[in-house]
Amino acid sequence: MSNRANLNSSYSYSISALWLTAGLLILLVFLLTGCIKQSSIKANVKQITLKQITDNNAYVIKANTRNGNLKYVVSQIDVSSNNIQDTIEVDKAYQFLYKTIDGDVLLVDGKIDMMLGKEIKKYIVAEKKIIPFIKTKQYYPTTVSYYNGLFYVLLGAHDSGPLWIEVFDINGKFVKEVKLDNASMCLYGSTYLDKKAGKLWLIAQDFKKNTNGVPYIIIFDLKTFIFNCIVPPFDKEFHAVNSIAVNEKAKSIYLAPCVRLKDNKYIVNNYVYEYSFPSMNYINKIDVGNQPIDLIFVEKDNKLYVNDGINITVIDKIANKVIKTTQFYAFRMEYIGNSKLLISTLKPINKIDKITGTIQMIGSVEKLIMIDTKNDKILKEYDGSYGPISRKI
Repeated sequence: MSNRANLNSSYSYSISALWLTAGLLILLVFLLTGCIKQSSIKANVKQITLKQITDNNAYVIKANTRNGNLKYVVSQIDVSSNNIQDTIEVDKAYQFLYKTIDGDVLLVDGKIDMMLGKEIKKYIVAEKKIIPFIKTKQYYPTTVSYYNGLFYVLLGAHDSGPLWIEVFDINGKFVKEVKLDNASMCLYGSTYLDKKAGKLWLIAQDFKKNTNGVPYIIIFDLKTFIFNCIVPPFDKEFHAVNSIAVNEKAKSIYLAPCVRLKDNKYIVNNYVYEYSFPSMNYINKIDVGNQPIDLIFVEKDNKLYVNDGINITVIDKIANKVIKTTQFYAFRMEYIGNSKLLISTLKPINKIDKITGTIQMIGSVEKLIMIDTKNDKILKEYDGSYGPISRKI
């Protein structure tokens, strides 16, 4: 159930020497500031916003076997009582879940098996029904953001082809699409919505000149639909960024580079990097022992949770050090509020061949586990095959 792992602008100048000189000066400024490309699309949309409600529910996709057939349901977790119940059956194993401010859930069909999707459905919780909501023009929707009455859907982000943002109103009606790059990747967990500034940050990989990918940042203005790109002074060994988390109070951004390169060979990166935000100046790095793949920062408890696929490591950001590492075999984790972290786990049961010494996976133990982020103890375990957990937008 786990599926992780996928600008052109035209400028015209006068032929006069004066305008040519001015153009060269502008180009020089762009190069010095690291700006690569911009979109000139303007927003002109009458925005009607969603009505915000307060509830204590989170949601997760669960796989059930019924009469020998695999069925999928949306399970609802009461964050106050920790109780869980299956609420409604769905037609497929949706890859991403997003909880909207009005309490509904968006079900995103990004890529299931080898089939690329274009579909986002809405689970209307109060009515206990699922309706078609958004049909994207491009394939492979992944990250969905909501700002001031509009949904921003990132497409093509988990492969090295074109990267798009498509914009929809609160009724799922198409508004506009913006092509961000011709050959770029931006993984789930590598975006940040700066609500105060009204900007969406995407830590992406540029594949146009280097098949290994070069990390850079796309900053998309949600009010004007104009974006620019910068190449911060990242560690020269960065290959890509798997996940990010932002500490708004400390004005820091944490990065989980997925690999480092040395002599054109991949080596494991065991560090989480900290940069100032939004200036992107290097501050610090912390060794977490394994390759980090996912980050969650819990502001309430001032802790950074690092998932490497086997362990979850807890970093106390006051002491700025690792305080706990626990083996979970987590493939999804989300903060669901009320000092609770929810993780979907799959622990393999392995058998060692006595002759060859090779390890074979012969089964697994699957659970949904709730962690108390105040003391990092397990609050509750739910047996079953669980997958994507809802992320608030």
